[in-house]
Amino acid sequence: MMGIEKTTNISASLYNAEKSTSNLVYKNTSQILIVAFDPKRQALLEKSVLNLGLMSRIFPIYEAADMVANGMAGDAILLDLTSIKDESLAESLLDAVMTRISHDMIGVVINLPLSLIDNAYNRFFETDVQLLIESDESSWYSAIEKAIKTSPLTLNDVVADTRTPPLKTISEEVNRIAKMLASLSNEEGRNREYSLPQSLLGDERKNEIARPELKAETKKISINAAVVRAIIRAHRLRDQYFSSCLFADPAWDMLLDLTAAKLEGRQVSVSSLCIASAVPPTTALRWIKSLTEEKIFIRIADLRDGRRVFIQLSDMAMDAMIPYLAASLSLITRAL
Repeated sequence: MMGIEKTTNISASLYNAEKSTSNLVYKNTSQILIVAFDPKRQALLEKSVLNLGLMSRIFPIYEAADMVANGMAGDAILLDLTSIKDESLAESLLDAVMTRISHDMIGVVINLPLSLIDNAYNRFFETDVQLLIESDESSWYSAIEKAIKTSPLTLNDVVADTRTPPLKTISEEVNRIAKMLASLSNEEGRNREYSLPQSLLGDERKNEIARPELKAETKKISINAAVVRAIIRAHRLRDQYFSSCLFADPAWDMLLDLTAAKLEGRQVSVSSLCIASAVPPTTALRWIKSLTEEKIFIRIADLRDGRRVFIQLSDMAMDAMIPYLAASLSLITRAL
């Protein structure tokens, strides 16, 4: 069944035209293939496409998998699964996208519910597919623009939302974190008991206050899962006194959560880690991908479900986190 084509008051002669009725220049107008389960969502997606001066082609959800997989003409695919209830249909649509991008350099944007992120993340980790999590129209605009620019020489990462810094900023921050963790990671990191380094002890008689009873070097700090969970709770306590948007720090929140999970011997799914990050899931996915590429996080296959992966802290990162937390707690203990 053929799709339905629409444009924004622009006739078919728009191709190669120098100007549209809105005095904007268009050449070779891109066509976006739209697939959505909910008619209302479909209308919103179509509106986003048309507002960008692009052409849209809409497909019924139950016929879309075959059309997407078999190369229906288009410059990008916009797939919305946020309201889909049929898991097998969702799986077939994700499979269709994988089939298409395996032989066609086409931009793809997928808007997902959080319940589908574990499967989608594993499928598309090594691709340029943009994954959005229950995103709104403002995110679609940016994603569509990136999708139509996809070419063999262009790589697109997960789209930013309005609350996040640009991808370059995240990449630079992740690189800084990786270097910091590498410098902290050493043979001492394999020991689970730490004391405050001598360089941080300072002068016990500073400000003429003698405190001979403090022997920080003999005070051992043991870092276990309960300690890390307490640090996480203390971290969250800030939100009771300040606006939460002041302290968005997804990388650190995820590092703490994965540290606790590793000490507990517990596996962490992508969706769970997104929740632990305390930022919009789309933003969290971008951080997860960057931190995984820097070998701070590693992916572990789910032996019970080959479609999913778990996220785990790398040994290098773990060997840095434990002594860092121990040293931090030693400083606090010494100050009390």
